[in-house]
Amino acid sequence: MVLFWPKAHQLGKWWLEWLCHVLPDNTPLDIVGEHQGGIKRVPKMLGELGMSCDKLDNARRCSLFATRTVKMEAPESAWQTFDALDMRLVSHPGVFGHGKVDEGTQLLLQALEETLPKKTLTVLDMGCGDGIISAWLAKRGHAVTAVDVSAFAAEACRRTLHENELNGTVLESDVYSALEGERFDVIISNPPFHQERDISYGPSTRLIDEAAEHLCAKGQLILVANAFLPYPERLQHALGEFETLSDNRRFRVYRAFK
Repeated sequence: MVLFWPKAHQLGKWWLEWLCHVLPDNTPLDIVGEHQGGIKRVPKMLGELGMSCDKLDNARRCSLFATRTVKMEAPESAWQTFDALDMRLVSHPGVFGHGKVDEGTQLLLQALEETLPKKTLTVLDMGCGDGIISAWLAKRGHAVTAVDVSAFAAEACRRTLHENELNGTVLESDVYSALEGERFDVIISNPPFHQERDISYGPSTRLIDEAAEHLCAKGQLILVANAFLPYPERLQHALGEFETLSDNRRFRVYRAFK
């Protein structure tokens, strides 16, 4: 068994405790991860859990440790709730925005408040995370579909909608993979650009390049991104003209029409 240590330390610890619960006692377990991702904290944590730790290798800014499972009770639920923007949000370690509302999302919601029409729209929340954007939209009467590649994020979004007595469709989807043939008035996203610690434009590139296939006539793509990211060129290439709705120097909110 090999466990790749995630950058969310709480999630890694929960995974480890869960593996100890479900696997036979003394099962060999290798743990590998990047130094920037927190793998150096693992030996201390293993000691605190009463588990052995042998360092097997260290190269390319990564380390590999060997341990064996010890019998543990099922870990406590890692689901957490917190209040923000007059809503109750439910989250899990490893879900984007866990336990807080990030600055980019706040800027995006401010722009949406000023620009979205008051009539009911069909809206896709791409990369929904804990569901804060979906809940905000549903609270204002929009018909929301939320997707995320992470099963934890999709479940967090479902729980957030339920906690706020709101309706919406939530799907696990790798960008548009679960949405064949579906079209929306608006696609909204705070897209990820990290794969663990590395910058990766794969999902955000697909989000922009394939947006026209999932927008109704005159539909809108609205997204927020760090100001340094090269999304203007991508938007221009995929959808033609676009505008910047908001810019606080760290983040920008872009809008393009089909």
